[in-house]
Amino acid sequence: MMNKTSINKADYSQSSIERISSVQIKPIQINQSSAIFNINPQGILDKDSSIVLPLITDLFTKGGATIFPAGFLPVNIGIWSVLKSATLKSLDSGVVIAQNNDCANWCNIHNNFQSSEWRDRVLKCRWGVKEVYEPSDIGVMITHDEATANPPAGINLKGVQYATELIGENKGENLIGAWSLSTNRHYRVMNNSSNTGQFYIRLNELFPKMFNVVLPTNHIKGMLQLILNFNNVEDRLCRINEVVENNLDISARIDEDNVVLLADFIHKKDDSDIQAQINSPNGMVFSYGDLMWNKFFHNGGSANTINNQTHNLGLSGQYVRQLYMLYNSTDSEEQTHNPNPYGDIGGVACPLKGPNQQNPLKLTYDAVCPSNVKNGFKFQININQRNLYPERLENKGEYMNELTNAYGARLNKPFDSYCADSSSVQELDKAFPNASDGRDVIGNPLPNKGMLPVSGLLNGWWVGNLYNTNFIVGVDLQKKVLDNMGGLSRVNMPQSGTLIGNTPIMLHTETQTTLGDNNLNLNVCACVERTIMIRNGIVSVVD
Repeated sequence: MMNKTSINKADYSQSSIERISSVQIKPIQINQSSAIFNINPQGILDKDSSIVLPLITDLFTKGGATIFPAGFLPVNIGIWSVLKSATLKSLDSGVVIAQNNDCANWCNIHNNFQSSEWRDRVLKCRWGVKEVYEPSDIGVMITHDEATANPPAGINLKGVQYATELIGENKGENLIGAWSLSTNRHYRVMNNSSNTGQFYIRLNELFPKMFNVVLPTNHIKGMLQLILNFNNVEDRLCRINEVVENNLDISARIDEDNVVLLADFIHKKDDSDIQAQINSPNGMVFSYGDLMWNKFFHNGGSANTINNQTHNLGLSGQYVRQLYMLYNSTDSEEQTHNPNPYGDIGGVACPLKGPNQQNPLKLTYDAVCPSNVKNGFKFQININQRNLYPERLENKGEYMNELTNAYGARLNKPFDSYCADSSSVQELDKAFPNASDGRDVIGNPLPNKGMLPVSGLLNGWWVGNLYNTNFIVGVDLQKKVLDNMGGLSRVNMPQSGTLIGNTPIMLHTETQTTLGDNNLNLNVCACVERTIMIRNGIVSVVD
């Protein structure tokens, strides 16, 4: 399942490995809020060690017959919706080695850059991620009366079954549970331990900026401790539309008996070099990145206004390598049905997400542009009392270029899903009920000329709700070095980030919007440098 011999090639070769031992570590304490694992010293802790995290939900019953699971994992992050934070620390010294205090939103960022094939073939079975796109291949475009369930010439989520019967007395029946009854019934949350998805997350995915840090646990005094904090029950699963329509609560219980850390330890034939370095006056020193998150409130202001805001991001005295910013809903309540500008489909009222509503496919784990006006969101960041950009960023091309530089890869999602000005609107769209000037009843633009159609149905939720849900702002502050090919590359070396002086980082935004009720959370992720030392078995932080 895992290729252990390819781990940490920078630190030792395959020929130096004597054996690999695997241990199942049960949590010393677990409930629906947290889990704690003690890792005994045995060898070099493999960064691909994995946490198995099964989840159990209810089955929805209609007419006395159990039909399908009442909820599904957010399509973009899967089982990460369960995780709130993760911390790895030395139990003896109390030093935090690595932390990630917003695991779900980090996965939200990370998955945007993975290829569709990787998400489909790997992340679907590993995490339960299902934000994989394919061409829409059924349905006929109707320009009058009711719209079709899935118009052609667009893309949609892969493997979703749609209603094909739109007339007759039972025209809504085959819409029920479309997501749960997709052709692939695996990799989903079910109602008991034997049939629910056995999803797992690796340590190097929880702490992604540790690179190839080697943790020789057999040369560290005491134990290492992994602490997981879980999100609230209502933040774990999206409810299917029938459950929402009937205002039913569902459970999303962590299967506590089957949560386990599959820890792998690599044993060298001769680790005297590691021991000598740890026992030397300088000790063994590691430099790497760590993720620090802060959350701010973005006041959406009134409709048809220009709103200027400034946020103090702090980070004084830190070497910062990258910054990522994303906005998502402040609403703790799951979305209820809204009028659909195209009318009902199959007798089911299909909603479009409001400005500050949870996303029915992603809950709060989306990333929306605060403005629904073209070039209506302007951004500047002030570091060490100087503006980072000569002029404020304000268009999609600038934002996507900066994001590519920060992450080191291109966005691998439909452009329609990036921000609200990605698609133009055909004149025909303006003729539909409840729509005017190319906008729906709540002011969102109708993206029918884009690749994500409004009228694609998923479990009673529109696939159009994936429109404008991957808007991430990235800032690269890491110095580049000249590589062997004559290009500039980022490397994991001390002080490669930008040192923030006594003046904190200030974020300035200007937002123009036609929408009201557009208050949002601003989540800021800073990749900061961390240096630790292991000397005489004691883990300490190097300033």
